Amino acid sequence: MQLALCPACRVVYQVVSPTVLLGLDDEPAYDVTHCRLCECASGLFLPLKDAPALASDDIGFPAAVVPILEGPHRDWCLVGPEQLVLLANAGLRVRLVRHLADEMRVPVALVAEWVGSPLADVLKPMPGKTLELDQGLRLLWIARLIGQVQEMIDGAGKYADFNAPAWIGAWLQTAHPVLGGVTPGDYLLRSDGPQSVSDLLARLESGAYS
Repeated sequence: MQLALCPACRVVYQVVSPTVLLGLDDEPAYDVTHCRLCECASGLFLPLKDAPALASDDIGFPAAVVPILEGPHRDWCLVGPEQLVLLANAGLRVRLVRHLADEMRVPVALVAEWVGSPLADVLKPMPGKTLELDQGLRLLWIARLIGQVQEMIDGAGKYADFNAPAWIGAWLQTAHPVLGGVTPGDYLLRSDGPQSVSDLLARLESGAYS
């Protein structure tokens, strides 16, 4: 069980999949993206070490959607743009840019460029510094793209050792004729870019991942 800590009031939360946001109204969605005690945004929660699962009759920890971008990226593929906006609005830690860059095996400067964040902010983020809404939204879309390609590979039943983050990292740097010779990573900066890149990825045949 993954846990996270509210940095403001030190309440511990159980991290749950962003898919719990599907179908929620504004108030319950707010509850699972903010601290129940001090209303700190869950994007600022600090990951803790995994803990054993609780017995079914235990009350347990409050649940929160914490965008730590670890674990099954597929979950990010299952939520829609509305849920991504909700989480980006709740605030995402700037250091997530470096974390995702490491996972994708891509220079952090390049991911900062795709997200639209100044590199200086990413290299030396101030404590509590969060991404702006559009920056955080692009970062979550990248996580969603990773989940999308992982879902496609799992559906094909091949490539057991396939590394979806690394593949996306390379693919986003490769110019594509459908995008007018622009790389998918650069295309993310356009207003319709994230959805267009996702649509392009959906049209690729599974053989392209070999």
